Amino acid sequence: MEDRNKHWFWGPILRSKRLYIQVALGSIFINLFALVTAFYIMTVYDKVLPNFATDSLKALAFGVIIVFIFDYAMKMLRTYYIDVAGSSIDRSVGDKIFTKMTSQDIGEDSHHERRKAAGALSQIVREFDTLKNLFTSASLNTFIDLPFMLFFIAVIYSIAGPVAFVPLAIVVSVFLFAFIVQPILKKFSASSYDSNMGKYSVLIELLTNIDTVKAIAGGKTLKERWNHSVNANSRFGLKARMVTAAASNFTSTGMQFSSLGIVFIGVYLVQDAKITTGALIASVILSGRTLAPLAQFSQTLGNLNNALKAYKQIDDLMNVISLEESKSDQVSKDTIEGGIVFQNVNFTYPGKNEPVFDNLNLKINVGERIAIMGPVGSGKSTLISLILGLNKPSSGYVLLDKVDVNSIRQEDLRNNIGVVLQNVELFSGTLEDNIKINAEDVSNDNFFAAARLSGVDEFAGQLQNAYKFRLQEGGLGLSGGQKQAIAWARALINQPNLMILDEPTSAMDHETEAKILNNLEEYFTGRTILFCTHRRSFIEKATRVIVLDDKGIKLDISAEEYLNKIASLDERQKIGQI
Repeated sequence: MEDRNKHWFWGPILRSKRLYIQVALGSIFINLFALVTAFYIMTVYDKVLPNFATDSLKALAFGVIIVFIFDYAMKMLRTYYIDVAGSSIDRSVGDKIFTKMTSQDIGEDSHHERRKAAGALSQIVREFDTLKNLFTSASLNTFIDLPFMLFFIAVIYSIAGPVAFVPLAIVVSVFLFAFIVQPILKKFSASSYDSNMGKYSVLIELLTNIDTVKAIAGGKTLKERWNHSVNANSRFGLKARMVTAAASNFTSTGMQFSSLGIVFIGVYLVQDAKITTGALIASVILSGRTLAPLAQFSQTLGNLNNALKAYKQIDDLMNVISLEESKSDQVSKDTIEGGIVFQNVNFTYPGKNEPVFDNLNLKINVGERIAIMGPVGSGKSTLISLILGLNKPSSGYVLLDKVDVNSIRQEDLRNNIGVVLQNVELFSGTLEDNIKINAEDVSNDNFFAAARLSGVDEFAGQLQNAYKFRLQEGGLGLSGGQKQAIAWARALINQPNLMILDEPTSAMDHETEAKILNNLEEYFTGRTILFCTHRRSFIEKATRVIVLDDKGIKLDISAEEYLNKIASLDERQKIGQI
């Protein structure tokens, strides 16, 4: 049985149980105080008014005022404790969800599919607020007050006898109606929820690829998908709201019938001297208090379905064990030298029949600079992901300094490998924040050294506030080459002994590329560097060339020998094809 204390959602709630106990105690007093008004009016009508006992009236009024003050204080305390518990849940669950998202496997999903997943995931996280509100808002008060309906009905029965059966019948009717419409509401709410996720997916894709959309006139296709999602969301949302409105209006109509029935039956009981006029009026007041939670409950039905859907989606996300989380007995390595060994490695992506690597054996010594080439689909990106521990071999081992890469602590792995990818993603914040994103405590010397080696220092001084320049989302306003320079600085800031460079200058001109390579001439010495590129300038810096094809390693020779082979050929057409 799962340990609820460790559950992503129930754990924080259980840790806040003392606060919820105080909320429950406060609710008991608040509901008891609700009796005061009814009994006050009953006493005035039955005792004070017939005898014109004004002194008693003053004493009663004073006592009721005191109760009202305590009632106000209790309601404020209850609201405070609910909000405190909600803040605690929000912080704890929010941290767990973010940590979970950062550990998700990348697989071989396309950039488009990841954008769609990001949109859906953002909707799931947004809907977490709906789930949280069930435990941190008026919805919680509604659920706490529901059991007190029976208490108030019992009180009505004690002062007015059969009159109590009227609100009891209304309560039963409302719950039966809610039971009938709940499956219908659940269906429409789920459909509305799913269509809303599709809408957010399209929105994320549009905003993150706005330049591409404009350049290729792709707005029409996205607009059609957007309108389809909006129309579906509107259609199902309308149906869900109509069902919710039916439940809410049924409840309000039931409350009207309750008042009608109580007065109608009560008059005959007063006529027969079975109850007093004060008891009849008190019953009407108490019936309103009895049925009040039902009105809130009907309005909460729609939110309840959305909350349950959100809970299921987030729970499914939290229960998926990623590769990073599945790693046990991780080894701490403060320094990685850069020796890499592929030992009988087989790897096939889930859902694919053809393996990317079949019994791959490869050894890269410390200090070697390897140029890795090959056509599209030959496995270059997969090779990188295996070294980084982002994917795990189907069989065999990938060793880093003679240790299985999947056994090395992730924090050590990330801090000791410098990576520059072809697609550079920048984040909101300053230029300095983006460079230091994986090295917050880095020294100023290392920071400025990374900026100098990467060429960032050449354009940073031209920006307003230099390294404190605040980047727009995605680095809007910076050129592709400047973005790649920032990625270089990120990779260099921790001064790693192992660097993986995947088309690291694809957005740079040859002059800028040459400057960076000249800057790094001394830095590359003695370090293990993997160049995934077909550019001759990088091959000339390499000591060894490995060419991949769909069957594995096609060629593995020294860089000098490779350059001699292509010397007489047209470099632009033949490089990487031997």
